[in-house]
Amino acid sequence: MALSASIFVAIYIMLISVTSFVMIRNTKRLKDDKRRFYKEEISDDMEFYKGFPDEIRYKYYQFVRDEVKREDEITHQRLTWAINFHAFLINAFAFVLVFGWKENPPDIEATRRIAIVGIGLIGLTFSFASLLGVVASRRSIDDTRERWNAVNRAWDGFYPKYVPQTFGQDKAFFWGRFSAILMPIGLILLWGILTVGHLIVYIFRH
Repeated sequence: MALSASIFVAIYIMLISVTSFVMIRNTKRLKDDKRRFYKEEISDDMEFYKGFPDEIRYKYYQFVRDEVKREDEITHQRLTWAINFHAFLINAFAFVLVFGWKENPPDIEATRRIAIVGIGLIGLTFSFASLLGVVASRRSIDDTRERWNAVNRAWDGFYPKYVPQTFGQDKAFFWGRFSAILMPIGLILLWGILTVGHLIVYIFRH
């Protein structure tokens, strides 16, 4: 029974890991596609964009800043939800794990073993859901960023000549984005190690 559960959990973790890897890899491909699309779109209408008065350019700049800020707040909100929920799960996992195993009847012990695996699977599932939410909001920022960069080139560098940056540039943007995605990935690893590790220890002890 424990061996079957271990195989099931291992397959589940593998599916989540592979899906997460593919999704993050596709994010870069989509960003490159958006960059090419906006560059071609704006190049075709270069005279139209260059005809924008400074007032409209500034309003567009404000829109970009507001959009990035909105998506940053969504990312923050989703990560806050994830941290609070996983704090509850970790407390439940620790309580069920250490609370008087040897003093309980076999059926209670079996129920608690199932509860540990169940909590681990719930943690894995919601960690993956958190990753999906964070990647979605970062993709939205990527889309806004690529369009702004294309428009800014058409405007002969409206930034940085006249306005401050709308988001971090180059490596600063990459590391800020990476840290947001890293947290749910860390939670996936945490629950995978705890759940599979518990099952492996149980199998070898019995």
